[in-house]
Amino acid sequence: CRLSCNDDVPGNCYNQDGLATDVNGLGSVDCCSQTCQSCGTELGNGVKWVSCTANNPEEMSATCGSLSRYSGPLKCDFTKCPENSHWNSQKSAIRAYMGIESDSSSFSSSPNNYFALVAVVVASIVMSLKFY
Repeated sequence: CRLSCNDDVPGNCYNQDGLATDVNGLGSVDCCSQTCQSCGTELGNGVKWVSCTANNPEEMSATCGSLSRYSGPLKCDFTKCPENSHWNSQKSAIRAYMGIESDSSSFSSSPNNYFALVAVVVASIVMSLKFY
């Protein structure tokens, strides 16, 4: 029921192509573009939303249901979401769900971070040189 939807939690909008039964696991998987509110039967007959229940911030992934009653858990990898999708790993929605601050891993937003990265690279190169 959409009244109980929480659009702050990612999930799998399963079976938009209508190919799945509860045992074959052949339906389409969409962990990237939909929210609970936007995933519904108007997208296709048999469409089902399954919210993610476990997340791994280090991998930017989460467990989001399964494809059939006989399959194991479905792992959604948000690093593979297209740049313009709702749950792309650089977007604020997934970062908030993962408990990651928006700018915590971005070197592109600050010149100081860029220079820190350059310093680390230069130091690594110098350390790898052998002086005879």
